[in-house]
Amino acid sequence: MLANDLRISDADEEILLSDSLNRRLLETLSDYARLLLHYNIHVRISSKSSILKLKETSSSKKQEIILYFQNCMKWFQPVSENSVVEKIDIELEKVFLKRALDHYGMIADDEFWKTIESDHLVEIYGKDMVQLYRSLNFFEITGYSLLDLSLYEWFVLYERPTRALSMIHEVANSVVENFTPVQKFSVPKHVLREIYDTGKTEPFHPRASLVEFSYIASVRHHRLATNPNGLIVSCKAQLIAEGADATQIQFI
Repeated sequence: MLANDLRISDADEEILLSDSLNRRLLETLSDYARLLLHYNIHVRISSKSSILKLKETSSSKKQEIILYFQNCMKWFQPVSENSVVEKIDIELEKVFLKRALDHYGMIADDEFWKTIESDHLVEIYGKDMVQLYRSLNFFEITGYSLLDLSLYEWFVLYERPTRALSMIHEVANSVVENFTPVQKFSVPKHVLREIYDTGKTEPFHPRASLVEFSYIASVRHHRLATNPNGLIVSCKAQLIAEGADATQIQFI
């Protein structure tokens, strides 16, 4: 049986038993959640909404999710025998990040590595803007389950100010088209808010975080390459409101 904080509901189990691929997917997410306990990170596997969405999710998409989390478990394997790592320091984050980049056959410029700080949330995106990696401190600010994050588009789960969103797209598109060793990601500090009721809690208890982007850079397959294969970005994110307080924040 799963630990209490990783337990799957009776309704979820019924679906698992009727579909082997669903069972394999949720078992993979469960394994990942167990691994995160080593870093004192507690995450939910699924929500009522995400389980229902499995019915309309293709087998190929489910297999992609399984592969992604299997890779994540390789990247985030402990480097020490300590039972629990209370804080992921900058050197450990760099180990995880290097493993992910090596997996994709990508490198980030040395100048970007120099900018990484201990409280940075770091993400890697492919040239098609599909997210390939995100650092574990992301789970400090999200209330969504692993399956929610895997099945739903970002714009379904979150909202941010229109101006910030437009600037993010403009800079990101430029960095994946034109090689950029590193540059300040000059997007105004703004609020990112959860907006999708997954049925995990009653009533819906959204979170809002204050996000400040730091740096962005191209990633490529080797140092002599002139064409980027994606981008890497860092930011700082702080949880600032939950529940009704989060819903009252006004966006422009």
